Amino acid sequence: MATATGKLAELVRVSIVPNLFPPLFRLEAVRTFAFRTVSQLSLSYRGGPLSEGVAGGVRGGDRLPWVTADGADNHGPLRGMTWQVHVYGARKADLAALRLPTHVCRATRQTDPLTP
Repeated sequence: MATATGKLAELVRVSIVPNLFPPLFRLEAVRTFAFRTVSQLSLSYRGGPLSEGVAGGVRGGDRLPWVTADGADNHGPLRGMTWQVHVYGARKADLAALRLPTHVCRATRQTDPLTP
């Protein structure tokens, strides 16, 4: 609706959203729901074919946690903006077949307070 054309889209953008959203966003539950939806905190791939294993509090398929090891963190490789695999624990040899950059983090200490 934000970019749609037509009378209905215009009605939603000009009349409904400006009048309905401010009172709704006064409710903490609505703000929390909107934040979690936009920030994708509940994102999970636990049922995916590459989502195996457990290393400490990290389970295969979880939203990328924030962990540190040897003074570095696992979010540094994300600057590359490429498809990549993050492994927590031991890397299996069959991952080489994916031909993707693979980052291995042997630490299991999760430090991101937003990740359960």
